[in-house]
Amino acid sequence: MPGRLTIYDIAKKAGIHYSTVSLALKNDSRISVKTREMVTRIAKELGYMPDPMLSALSAYRRFNKPAQFHGTIAWVCDYPPRPRNVPCHCFDLYFAGASERAVQYGYRLEEFCLRELGMNHQKASKVLVNRGVHGLLLSPSAISQTQFDMDWDNFSVVKFGYTVTEPRAHLVTAAHYRAMVTIIEKLTAQGFTRIGYVSIPNFERRVDRNFKAAFLSADSGLPEGETIPILSNEKLTKPMFFDWFKKYRPQAIITANGEIPDWLREKGLHVPDDIRIAFPILQDIPTGESHAGLCGIVEASRTIGSTAVDLLSTMLLHGERGIPANPLRMLVEGTWVDFPAEIPVSEKGDSLALMRPFSTA
Repeated sequence: MPGRLTIYDIAKKAGIHYSTVSLALKNDSRISVKTREMVTRIAKELGYMPDPMLSALSAYRRFNKPAQFHGTIAWVCDYPPRPRNVPCHCFDLYFAGASERAVQYGYRLEEFCLRELGMNHQKASKVLVNRGVHGLLLSPSAISQTQFDMDWDNFSVVKFGYTVTEPRAHLVTAAHYRAMVTIIEKLTAQGFTRIGYVSIPNFERRVDRNFKAAFLSADSGLPEGETIPILSNEKLTKPMFFDWFKKYRPQAIITANGEIPDWLREKGLHVPDDIRIAFPILQDIPTGESHAGLCGIVEASRTIGSTAVDLLSTMLLHGERGIPANPLRMLVEGTWVDFPAEIPVSEKGDSLALMRPFSTA
């Protein structure tokens, strides 16, 4: 067949409209399985290949013109619904970034809670399909090792982080391993050689043990006398911490426990002059009196949310449903910050607490 093959050629041989071919090649559920299989077979026989430049141009046009409304994306969560006047959930920045990006693609993001009265996973699947919802963002769970059991063949699915172990869908999360590596590189460059890590087992499970793995990898390259054992306990107490601190005398401590800086200050130690404290996860707004003298990584939570929608919208566009055989892991790097010991007076009114140890995805 002369010239470049197009969907018009496939439509002519199949005896159907070209718009049906276009939808069938995207695996759109509005087209019958029989028709989709026929179109796929004919396209393969003819040697059809989509033009990447035309696809890119089409995507550019869609993104840069006012988006038509395509439907709803469900933010599926397993934590209890909360009234509007309740302070923000720690994953609301993911939601905000996802919601903003969804609008650009012509979608509306709505929270769908699996703990609503009378709701279960199978009923949720039916409700969502009946509402015409085929795109799901699975929120990080309040509990590690959470499993969702829905009719995945009806949905395009992207999840956040590692707390939801089933389904094994594509996921987007922070680059936790890289965050720890960056912290150690920065502290080492500042002259700190005795660096300790205070962790919590459940916290490590929530980040797929990436913080611990990165710390141990860096620690293995230090001289034997400079290594400090990780302090890890599910219920860390002040006496337990100071027993470890007095025994190993770290120059710097990496931790996600927001109480440790206060414990050290109570003992008369000045942060950062006497002891350096670095956090692998900090709030997205890097100001506030509570951050004085600290350093660490600010997660790009809004970018994590928007990236998840970028991936999900592509899956919806191409009709990719169900759980992939080879799920992707998309990691978004955060930003290193080093706060001065004294926060300017103008910023003290914007005080924010450190993220709690279990807030990460």
